[in-house]
Amino acid sequence: MKAQIHITGQIGGNFRLLHALSNYTQKEDGMFNSFYVCYDTIGEAKQAMRAAWKAIKNIDDNTSWRDGLSKDLCTLNYDASTARLNKIQH
Repeated sequence: MKAQIHITGQIGGNFRLLHALSNYTQKEDGMFNSFYVCYDTIGEAKQAMRAAWKAIKNIDDNTSWRDGLSKDLCTLNYDASTARLNKIQH
């Protein structure tokens, strides 16, 4: 099963999340500076979300209480942007 991460929000946070997410197989531009990032498996996508959160914490010490990664590794909030994991069935 493939996985897709949808990044929405403000421009600066969207690009920070996009650059923090790595090893994706495909990137598509959405509307209003949003992005769709595709992975081959859900496990790879969750691993990328965890790595992205660690990278953002190392770069930016001023993360607010609203920023963070959900316990199920499906939602990552940073600044005014959100990355959500969606499952794609083929």
